[in-house]
Amino acid sequence: MSADPRVDGRLVRGLAEARRYDLCRILLIQPGEYLPTVLTVQTVLEHRADAVLAPALAHLGGTERAVALVCDVITPRETVRRGGESPGRHP
Repeated sequence: MSADPRVDGRLVRGLAEARRYDLCRILLIQPGEYLPTVLTVQTVLEHRADAVLAPALAHLGGTERAVALVCDVITPRETVRRGGESPGRHP
């Protein structure tokens, strides 16, 4: 993970553009955030998002399968499809 949220934001914006997603919001979760997975899923549902884009699965703290119950989780190198399938490499 990057120590600089600006770097991560640029990566997410670039990923959205490359994948042709309309980026509705970048959600920054602070260390110690109460129930970050619930906050992520709630944000997905509120925005009716098809996917969560992240710089790496590590940004989700091991919760990518839980988030993938409501949407795809996409990083530059891996995707967890909706339904919580195991991460797969992009071609």
